[in-house]
Amino acid sequence: MSNVAGPFYITAAGQIASISTSDQSCVGVSVTGSFTGTLQPGVTIGPNGPNAPVNTQVTPYGSSTAQNTITAAGGFNANVAGTTTFQLSATSLSVGTAVVYLVSSPAHI
Repeated sequence: MSNVAGPFYITAAGQIASISTSDQSCVGVSVTGSFTGTLQPGVTIGPNGPNAPVNTQVTPYGSSTAQNTITAAGGFNANVAGTTTFQLSATSLSVGTAVVYLVSSPAHI
């Protein structure tokens, strides 16, 4: 069964959008809005708390080339098999708002 989270309105560095990925294999990411900044995808493995997120990659829909960060609106896919949570963390965001929706699924989105 898929899980949906959002909308998350990210307006400043340090803000996070996250979704549980237990028993899921991928996450679909929708980023809309107009913003200047960087969103860093990451995953946690094991219980939240002491485990810091590990950076991961996302692949834009319609592309086969993975990327380390998100700097513009678009749709993305992330492999999250074996993880506990997926998150987008604003490492910098100086102007505007990134609106984020996340969908986790046991099947490839």
